[in-house]
Amino acid sequence: MSSINVVGKNPGSLELNLPLAKTHVLYEVVNWQLAKRRRGTASTQTRAEVSRTGKKLYSQKGTGNARHGDRSAPIYVGGGAAFGPKPRSYDYTLPKKVRKLGLAMAVSSRVAEGKVLAVDGFNLDGKTKSFLAWAKQHGLDGSERIFLVTNDEMAIRAAKNLHWVTAVKAAGLNCYDVLRHEQLVADKAVLEAVGTSLNFKLDQADKAEGKAAALKAAPKATSLAKAPKVEKAPKAAHTEVQAVKAAPVEAAPKAAKKVAAGDDLKRVEGIGPKINDALIAAGITTFAELAAASEDSLKAALEAAGMRSHPSLGTWAEQAGYLARGDEAGFVALTEKLVGGRREEGDA
Repeated sequence: MSSINVVGKNPGSLELNLPLAKTHVLYEVVNWQLAKRRRGTASTQTRAEVSRTGKKLYSQKGTGNARHGDRSAPIYVGGGAAFGPKPRSYDYTLPKKVRKLGLAMAVSSRVAEGKVLAVDGFNLDGKTKSFLAWAKQHGLDGSERIFLVTNDEMAIRAAKNLHWVTAVKAAGLNCYDVLRHEQLVADKAVLEAVGTSLNFKLDQADKAEGKAAALKAAPKATSLAKAPKVEKAPKAAHTEVQAVKAAPVEAAPKAAKKVAAGDDLKRVEGIGPKINDALIAAGITTFAELAAASEDSLKAALEAAGMRSHPSLGTWAEQAGYLARGDEAGFVALTEKLVGGRREEGDA
């Protein structure tokens, strides 16, 4: 709690719950205030706006000089400015909570220095002479700059002629002016409003600090007290629970994969997609049918599809016979033999 001296009709002291001043918060609020005050009217002319001729200086080639356009280029005296300032707004948004906090911290910093005076009624007639007498009575001799915040019209009229006093109404109270003046003289109601605007949050912060202090001050035995042990369930019961959890869940039967007719024939070495389609068109769709087919029937099926006969037609039936009987080893051996024979023929 901060204590402020009150003068006027009901003298005494004013207790305010103000936060401790933090440099960074004050910097943010002051920087925001000064940015809002900037007029942003600085303006320069670009090369398109200066009053110069647009004629090209000389020919692009043949002169031995650098290539140039017109005299309004930024490299020439009297030319346009490159990337110069243009009218703009420097204003930006600062959260209201930060603004209120910055004002409260500015007042708090002056209270900590004993440079705040709360007034409960000035009772002045609006003349500068009367304000000087009032200021001298309360220890204000003009050696320090005073920021006067009041809604009393007579007090503002009496003080505004003094160069060491800045007098504003209550709505003009701000963080920057509080910090740039050595003394703050304000109505009691104005200071109460500053204190109550953050009371709820400060109360919460005080409660949190109080809890933290209580935990630190607690006896060591209390802070290290062990939690009561929780009795475990019997081992047998635990095993039963595990058994129930580990029970396998029967998976749903997978749907049988549909195989198009003739797809199984593609496993036979040497049968490509075109020949496979030709055999299906001839009614040969399985390994058994291919094994039972003769050399002449296979040759006729290919010729009917517009393809010439192949010297390995007889081996297809042999391979299909192995596959139809389920003899995978025989199928692999025959395939390797055929592949090896073709390689020898190619080498020859």
